[in-house]
Amino acid sequence: MPQIIPQTIEGVQNAFSNLIKVLIEIFSQYGVAINSIIDVQGEYANITLSANQTANLSNDDHIEYDTIDTNGTLITLSTGAGQSDGKVTLSKGFVYKVTSMFVVTWSGFSASERLIAELRNNTDSVNSILINAALSPDIASGTPESNASSVINIIDASLKELEIEHRLASKIGTPTNISFNGTSLFIEVLR
Repeated sequence: MPQIIPQTIEGVQNAFSNLIKVLIEIFSQYGVAINSIIDVQGEYANITLSANQTANLSNDDHIEYDTIDTNGTLITLSTGAGQSDGKVTLSKGFVYKVTSMFVVTWSGFSASERLIAELRNNTDSVNSILINAALSPDIASGTPESNASSVINIIDASLKELEIEHRLASKIGTPTNISFNGTSLFIEVLR
C-alpha cells in the first residue's frame, strides 16, 4: 500500500487541520465539548510597559503594564491609572504559557539588595502565588545598575477565567525603576 506523505509545509498544515476537524467531529458526536485548536493555534499576547515604572515600587504593588500586542481576543489587559494598569485576564477554557521578565534599575550597589516578583492569580480569594522570581544586583560584574530575571509558567484556565498580575512581593534596597526595556509578559495559548 503506497504511503501518502505531504511534500510541502502547506500540505502538512492542511493534513493536520483536516485531522483536527475529524477529531472535533468525533468528540462532538459523543457529547464532549472541546475548544477548536484550529481557532486558537498560535494566539499570543506580548504585554509591556511604554515607559519606566518609577512609582508604586513597594511590596505588594504590581508592574503596571499598559501596552498589549495580541493577535486574538483570549488575553486582555486592563489599563487605567496607577495600580489599575497591568492586570491581565485569561479567558476560560484554555491553557496558557506565560513567560514573565522584569528588568530593575537599582539606586545603589549592595550585595544585600534584592527584589522578588510573583506572578499572582487574583481570581481566587487567596490570591495564590503562581511563581516567584528573585532578582539582585549583579555584584560579580560590578555593574549593579540594572539586571533581569525571566520565568516560564504554565497556567490552566480551563475551568474559569483568571486575572493575573506581576506583583512585587518583597524588596530589600531601593530600586529606582522597573525598566520598560525588557520588562514583559509574553503569553501563548497552548490549547
